[in-house]
Amino acid sequence: MVVSQEDSLSALPVRLDEDIQTESPSYKKVKAYFSVCDEDSIRSYGLSEYKYDAAIYATTNTTRVPPILEAIANRILAKYKNGVDFVDTEWKGDIRLGLSDEFVAHSLHEEPARAKEYECLSNELSLDSGGFRQVTKGRCKSRTPVGVQCNCQAGTQCNCPVKITPDNAFSYNIPVKSRTIVNKVNVEYYVLVPDGGGETVTVNYKDCEVTEFSISNPRPNGTPLNHTHSVVTTIQLEKVYEKIDNIYINRINMGEIVGIDEARFAKVISATASSLKISLSSRTRSFKEIEILIN
Repeated sequence: MVVSQEDSLSALPVRLDEDIQTESPSYKKVKAYFSVCDEDSIRSYGLSEYKYDAAIYATTNTTRVPPILEAIANRILAKYKNGVDFVDTEWKGDIRLGLSDEFVAHSLHEEPARAKEYECLSNELSLDSGGFRQVTKGRCKSRTPVGVQCNCQAGTQCNCPVKITPDNAFSYNIPVKSRTIVNKVNVEYYVLVPDGGGETVTVNYKDCEVTEFSISNPRPNGTPLNHTHSVVTTIQLEKVYEKIDNIYINRINMGEIVGIDEARFAKVISATASSLKISLSSRTRSFKEIEILIN
């Protein structure tokens, strides 16, 4: 499946609905699905599915699919349900051909080969013993008349589509048969449902950065009483929060000893919608895991 930048198929986040009132500031993410298909295309070509991962898109509307996700799925279906030809050709090249520009090539997908118009998806340029060489990938836009010719005068600046022909292509490389068909599009996204509480996250030692940052007052003989360590870790959140009221340590597992007085929450270093980077203060440098409560 190839989608160009011009397709504008990116998913967008949505703000929480202002009319949702709940005692808890947290929302549980529940996966939801939307599918659209074209029966005629399935009968002609067989089932060809494509999954569009829009899981970063979250909505509080539980009664309907967000319109933008329907639009994304239907646009993919409309573009690919009848098949789209692609070419991958190695040729002598034309420096005029840029990304998204049009060029003409003869597809070998159908017999006899027909001239078609393609949009340029990528170019790879090189110089070797064979001279200037260019590898071009293109997606079919429309069929053009066979034998279309440029009527511009030789030596003048020409705006006609670049042409890849047997004369300027290296042997056995123009073009490669390729066709993409998508006649069922599946979209996965999240619905945010008000949730009654926070969550508990277990952090393993290997996921933490532990450094010594202070030493308590030493004994009269000069031996320090305690070392205090800074523990920095990133927590992946399962829920979405409008605000977080509390972050505290439920327990710390040091192997043989399980307690709560060996670590304290210090501060939030940074935050995103799905994660928190926090620091803790700990009296122990070595531990197995820390259980953190968030609400």
